[in-house]
Amino acid sequence: MVTTLRRIGDGWSITLDDQSLKDLGWDGDRPLKVEKTPDGRGLILAPATEEEAEPARLARIREIGTALTDRHESVLRKLAE
Repeated sequence: MVTTLRRIGDGWSITLDDQSLKDLGWDGDRPLKVEKTPDGRGLILAPATEEEAEPARLARIREIGTALTDRHESVLRKLAE
C-alpha cells in the first residue's frame, strides 16, 4: 500500500485503507506505538500496550483540561461561586 503524508494542524497524518486495518484487526481507537526502523529511514507501527498508552492518554487529558480552563476561565470562576 502506498499512502501520502498530509498536514493536519501542527502535525502530520497518514491514511490507512479500511482493508489494511481490518486485516490487522485494528480500529480507529487503538493506541499505536511508532518506532523508527533500525536504519532510520522508515517507521514501524504496532499496537501499544496499556502501559505504553497510559502516559500519552493522561497528557492529552491534561492538555484538554488546560485549554478548557484557559478559554473559559471567567465562566468557570462564576460557576464556582
